[in-house]
This record gives sequence, structure tokens and C-alpha cells, in this order.
Amino acid sequence: MHSDYEYEPKYSDRKALMLIRKYCAYQERSHVEVRRKLLNWRFNPEETELIIAQIITEGFLNEERFTEAFAGGKFRTKGWGVIKLKAELRQKGVTEKMIGLELAKLKASEDYLVKLKSIIEKYKERLDRSIKPISDAEVKNKLIKHALSKGYSYEDVQSVFKSLEE
Repeated sequence: MHSDYEYEPKYSDRKALMLIRKYCAYQERSHVEVRRKLLNWRFNPEETELIIAQIITEGFLNEERFTEAFAGGKFRTKGWGVIKLKAELRQKGVTEKMIGLELAKLKASEDYLVKLKSIIEKYKERLDRSIKPISDAEVKNKLIKHALSKGYSYEDVQSVFKSLEE
């Protein structure tokens, strides 16, 4: 038999603090990622929370900065819509309030529907170059499915289709 769980940290507190600062300085991190890293280094939950509190105070860990960097980056580079971003941010342990604020800001930006339009147009070009001929209805269905898979709402997709028809 063993007691609850034996914690023998991989690093000293001082070394772990230095490494976790470096980890957070390299790129924005979520609280969940930092907590997981510290627990993998075998720090007990109390020590983990103390270290997290310290790096928040020092400005190395900030949920708002992380949310903005993550959502903005995935939107610009991968073209993710708010539905997919919301799911991913939840997985990263970001609070619903912070998710709501950031995604409302993103959706309100002029770039949001412009990006969706660009995604649809690029995918349409790809379908047009396809060897196998497909009907207009099939093309439209594939475009809708592709946009939905990127995390855009059906309403936004329909709005872009209307603007393309004008």
C-alpha cells in the first residue's frame, strides 16, 4: 500500500519557476497548459497553484492575452470560425466570459465574413479544377459543408452566398 500519491518534483521550486516563466514567455499559454506542465513535473496541486499565482502576478500568464492570441492566430492562419474557436478555447480551459468577449469582438470585425468569403472562393476554385464534373447543387453543398467544418455558422455561410450572388 502507498499513501495518496508520492510527489517528488522533477525540479526544485526555483528551477521550475524559471522554466515555467520561459515556457510562458515563448508563447501565450492557458492556465490549463501551465497546470498540466507543472503536474507532469510532479508538483503537488498546492505547489502548482502557488506557482501559477506567482506567474500571474508577474504577468507571465494572462487569460485575456492567451484568448486573444489563440483565437486571432487560428482565425488568421487556419480560417477557423467562432464555433470551432469556442470549442477549442473551452478545451484549453478558458472561461465562458472570456470566450464570449473575444469571439464577439472577432465576429464583429469586418474581417470575419471577408475571411469566410475567401475560404469559400478558394475551395470553389479547387472544386472547379476537379477532374470529376459535379453539379452546381453538389458544389454548393460541398462549399457549405467545408465552411461549416471550419466553424462558421450556417447563417454566416448563407450571408456570404447571398453576397456572392449579387
